Amino acid sequence: DCNLNQEWVDDKKNRNLLLTETKFENSINRIAGTADNPRNFERVPAGAKFDFVIGLKVLDIDNEAELVSMLLTGLKLIELDALGGSGSRGYGRVKFNLSDAELQKRLGSIDPFTQAA
Repeated sequence: DCNLNQEWVDDKKNRNLLLTETKFENSINRIAGTADNPRNFERVPAGAKFDFVIGLKVLDIDNEAELVSMLLTGLKLIELDALGGSGSRGYGRVKFNLSDAELQKRLGSIDPFTQAA
């Protein structure tokens, strides 16, 4: 779990904007011509920023470079997919902004589909 970034929260509050939004959806019964199964989703708006910390424990028997590479590949796969449900509707899309410039550069250059497993 990640908390919303406090600066982002303060900016939204200062501009009288909500921290969440509700999106309403339903499915259409094309035979009957009616809306079926109305539902709503509460979500954070696009552009929401979260504070995110990763701890990586490296044991004596581990190869730190391989662990970091595996971690970055995992983060890239999350960026290319989505967190939670309804990813095909654009929900759960994330982009990681790492504080370490070198790691951010490495993350940006990863193409997990051309690397051997």
